[in-house]
Amino acid sequence: MAAFVPRFVDVWVGLAFLVTLIPMAAAGAAKHWKNCHAQFMKNETTQRLYGFHGIVESGSIAPGTPLLSVQGCEALCGKGSNYHDWQTSAATITTWVLPMVGLLLQAPFESNAKKRTFLAIIRWLGSPIPSLSYILWNVRVTAKSSLIVDMSCPFNQYPGPESDFADIRDSFCILSFMNQYTVDPNCDTCPGEKLLRVCLFSNEMKMTDGGPSLAERRRELANTLREGRRRGVVPVYVTLMWFIFALGISLADAFGPRNIGSNSLAHDLAMGLLISWVAVLILSGIVDRNPSAPEDTRRRLNDLVRATRDALRDPYNQETIVVQGGGWREHYPWLDQLEHDDQFGHFFHEFAGQGRVRMHYGIANPILSNIEFSYVGQQGRDWLKHERDARWALVYGSVDPKLFHFDLRQLWQILSAIIIVDGIIAGAFIISYLTPTVGLGCRSGGYMIFIVLTGALLTTEFIVWWATDRTSPIRAAFNRILTMGELVSMTWLIYIILAQVLGSYQSCACKGSTWAGKGGYIDLGTSEVYKSPEVKRYWGAGTALSLAIMGSAFAFIIAEWCEQSHLFTQKYNDAMRGLRRTRQWKRLTIHFRHVPDRIIELGKWAIRHHERRSMIWTVHSRPQQKRLVRNQPSRTSSRRPLNTAMDDGSSSFVLSPVTSPDLSYAPARSISLSRSQHQTPDEAYRPSFPFPTPMPGSQR
Repeated sequence: MAAFVPRFVDVWVGLAFLVTLIPMAAAGAAKHWKNCHAQFMKNETTQRLYGFHGIVESGSIAPGTPLLSVQGCEALCGKGSNYHDWQTSAATITTWVLPMVGLLLQAPFESNAKKRTFLAIIRWLGSPIPSLSYILWNVRVTAKSSLIVDMSCPFNQYPGPESDFADIRDSFCILSFMNQYTVDPNCDTCPGEKLLRVCLFSNEMKMTDGGPSLAERRRELANTLREGRRRGVVPVYVTLMWFIFALGISLADAFGPRNIGSNSLAHDLAMGLLISWVAVLILSGIVDRNPSAPEDTRRRLNDLVRATRDALRDPYNQETIVVQGGGWREHYPWLDQLEHDDQFGHFFHEFAGQGRVRMHYGIANPILSNIEFSYVGQQGRDWLKHERDARWALVYGSVDPKLFHFDLRQLWQILSAIIIVDGIIAGAFIISYLTPTVGLGCRSGGYMIFIVLTGALLTTEFIVWWATDRTSPIRAAFNRILTMGELVSMTWLIYIILAQVLGSYQSCACKGSTWAGKGGYIDLGTSEVYKSPEVKRYWGAGTALSLAIMGSAFAFIIAEWCEQSHLFTQKYNDAMRGLRRTRQWKRLTIHFRHVPDRIIELGKWAIRHHERRSMIWTVHSRPQQKRLVRNQPSRTSSRRPLNTAMDDGSSSFVLSPVTSPDLSYAPARSISLSRSQHQTPDEAYRPSFPFPTPMPGSQR
């Protein structure tokens, strides 16, 4: 980014220099419309010949106002554009363009990656709805991680930095960073998901490279990631305040008693609202924050996964997995796949945060959803109370692990992105459409075209995702096509901005608003005739729509940043202070937070689906928490920790009643595995009775 930003600034500086040539090119242009108006009002014959005699939108023009037809305007004034003078263009640049450029420069760019930075700009500006939906999805994932960490201990307890709580906090912090990277497309679902679970949550692994334990490696990695996590939140807020201040000035100017009804001020306000979604997208980047060195972070994450994979090749660690998980060695084929597949050595491939990569949903949500539904959500507050039970549930998971799948709950993020982008643009569309001449013209039509382009890109992207595989060459080809489409969409957005700044829309055809059959008339008089209650009401409705959506988005993003900060704060004491404030804030707003939960529960009751997959934040712990695993081997146990000598010289060990992660067995009773004194140690242990009946609906 360091080399790219100066060039990006130079482009806009060159644009500003180009705009300075307008006074020379359009000298006397301000008198152009006045001369046409004087010539049109000269006599009744001219008014009858060039005047408009059709139907005028009620309330948009004062009765009795002489109106010029588009054909008459072109005959009297010419077909070209009457460009703005320098004073008008400079006011638009300082009010809207420069604050937006400053805000765009605060985007989460990558360092020393010119091509990827350019593609990211095309992606964000050309296809904002998919980009924002991916960002909101990542925000939801980090919010879920911070919620699970918060709920792992009692409300009034803040354990120390050497506690199991601190280790869990490190694990979910690392998982949030992993979520920003793509995974080898050839990676098998089951072994990849199992490997990540062991890597993130296991404390029983014996590392084979002679280095620190797995928990110590996670702690060191989490501290490094927090230290290198990209800062810059304060500059983003300062630039955002500048943009909001400029927006306030424009609103005060447009709705002032002397300017209400001014055509130029209304369209400047509409253009400012048109690009206001950029502020939402940039601000959301402070929550879905990228690391300062993405490649170094990727290498560190791969090192942790590779070390865990090497440890899982050790027979002792494999036996620990089998004994603790239940069942037989053949029930764990993913251990063999880890030993033979090479892609697990380079698990993470490319940085894909902030919507940079299409169709990237990350690896965190499948893991979070699984542990939330199978254990954490059932236990509620203080779910880490029985630490050994909790780690068993976090490591082994469900019977059908899926590392790559689309969660239907992401439709909420897609819908939210559509409402934010299209809703803000809709406010600009209302202002331009209902500003006389009322109708679909160059400005409102341009806004509509941009909405159609972004909607088409969104639809195409998700159809391609649904119809193709991750390794399909068709998907790769469509990625290139979508990039070209995003470039076209971004170019069109830049054209809209430049046309408004330079005054290219100041032509008879654009003033007539004839795209949809309405309009066709032009009032070349002063803006005083626009001072009608209808015009003020229309402008107020469009502005209120955009501001309400933008303000709600700002409030949501800032609240999420505050509530999630304890997960990424480097100093542990500061993190606990932030967690305390977060809990106090959530406690004060708990009744408002329960409103959507009650709506969801009502919907599930209506469709007769009573299982709730998501964890709900609470203050109090549940009175009784179900113990899932008993008699687990301790961390300092021997190779066969549960072996028991029998009177006849045989040996046996007991597996506690558990739910097998791969076969979904019901925890009906204990399983006693024994070896006779006449059997060799190499012979397999045999169960003394058949396994319990599989649970109803389980997949064999």
